Amino acid sequence: MQPTLPATPRVPLHEWGARVARARRDLGLSQSQLADASAVTQQTISKVERGTVCPHDSLKLRLAIALGQPPALLFPWPPVTIEDPAYRRAHL
Repeated sequence: MQPTLPATPRVPLHEWGARVARARRDLGLSQSQLADASAVTQQTISKVERGTVCPHDSLKLRLAIALGQPPALLFPWPPVTIEDPAYRRAHL
């Protein structure tokens, strides 16, 4: 019989976005400045902060670098499942 691992709490996309927004504001950056530093548009930053998109791994890394944060602090794993309405809007 294999041991079972404890369940890891899932983190909603909007919580990832709130962490990005908080780190951005703490640095005194605008969404446009963070977008420039991350090589994306301001609209993408807005969507990430609102939790309406799930950033891909390379964007997570670029955001973490631009914000001076470890990726695991900004984007704890695992995210919510496909049942989450924000995920469904972004991917289905």
